[in-house]
Amino acid sequence: MKSINGTSAVLSILCFLLIYSNIYSQENDFVIPNPHPINLGIKGGLSVPQLSGGNTEQSQGYKTRLGPNFGVFGNIALTPNFSLQLEAFYASQGGKKTGIQPIDPSSVPLPIPAGVNLYADFSNEAVLNYLEIPLIAKYSFSLSSLFSAYVDAGPYVGFLLNAKTITSGTSSLYVDKNGTPLVIEGFAAIPPQNFDQTTTITSDIKTLNTGITGGFGIARPIMYGEIILDIRGSYGFTNIQKNSINGKNNTGSLVVTLGYSYNIY
Repeated sequence: MKSINGTSAVLSILCFLLIYSNIYSQENDFVIPNPHPINLGIKGGLSVPQLSGGNTEQSQGYKTRLGPNFGVFGNIALTPNFSLQLEAFYASQGGKKTGIQPIDPSSVPLPIPAGVNLYADFSNEAVLNYLEIPLIAKYSFSLSSLFSAYVDAGPYVGFLLNAKTITSGTSSLYVDKNGTPLVIEGFAAIPPQNFDQTTTITSDIKTLNTGITGGFGIARPIMYGEIILDIRGSYGFTNIQKNSINGKNNTGSLVVTLGYSYNIY
């Protein structure tokens, strides 16, 4: 459960930074004056998602993939250091696995004997795209006269936009993950199979996902707002498959974005 461990690490870092920043600001008398309590912004960057869990052989073994992450946000300051931020952004989740892995025997145009499991060596990428809406509690503190920093955390809800699997590669067929060749009586040789295909799986994935997100960032005032570098981790609490026969996976990701916040008041 690498995503769970990653989320725990992020939350531990958040707690440490929050305590440290509070002591540091008291000792150095750093309090950020905020003459602009309402800000609107945009941001975009790269997501490194991964599917964790999985109670079937088909749903296990996913590693990270790369995807886009971009959207808008609004921030309301409640005190000079504390604010609430509501966001809406396009978030690409999912995972990728390569190598010998199980396949559905019915997808092969061959008379496969009943009870025989099939494996092949190919690339399999699950792409899940969401509209995610987090509500973030944000604590800011001064680093210098030019830079400020913050830690933040909060829940989010995600609405599924679309989902698909992208497979690629050509492979012989095997009867186990060790690569034992498939042999069918009456067939002198079974040719390698092509796995280049994109399959829509939106109907197999739950439309709603909930979870927690948190991270830290650095901001620098410029013109009528701030340029913001944000690093954040997230973990989804929902098993994304509608039918548990397809597995029980959870989403998780590390996201790095660059944004601009405009002071509107």
